[in-house]
Amino acid sequence: MSLIRDFWTAMNGNDWAAVADHFLTEDFLGIMPQSAELIRGRADFIRLNSAFPGQKSWLFEVISVVTEADHAASDVRVINHELGIAVRVISFHQLRDDRIARQTEFWPEPYPVPDWRKGMLATDPDLSKF
Repeated sequence: MSLIRDFWTAMNGNDWAAVADHFLTEDFLGIMPQSAELIRGRADFIRLNSAFPGQKSWLFEVISVVTEADHAASDVRVINHELGIAVRVISFHQLRDDRIARQTEFWPEPYPVPDWRKGMLATDPDLSKF
């Protein structure tokens, strides 16, 4: 679905208010299960994103988007060169009226190959880069 790709592309502009107004429903709910935090509405979305360090330097690279009816999942690389950050975010989106009504985000952290698995599988830092 182009809505999700367009959302992440718009995030590259680092204009959080414009993104919220264009892509989120008024009653948007963002869920971050790892910290149990909730983003309730557009104002919370704007406040949270505006508080991140490195403003105007965030980049969002879509790796994949899968959609079915009014649901979508996205895998996105989030980069801030100034801060030396390159992470992945996996998001599950619920859509309503051509906007994102609910978004559950997982921000996993990379980890080394466990000792019990070392040498068992090939590795490719470029193909699986964070």
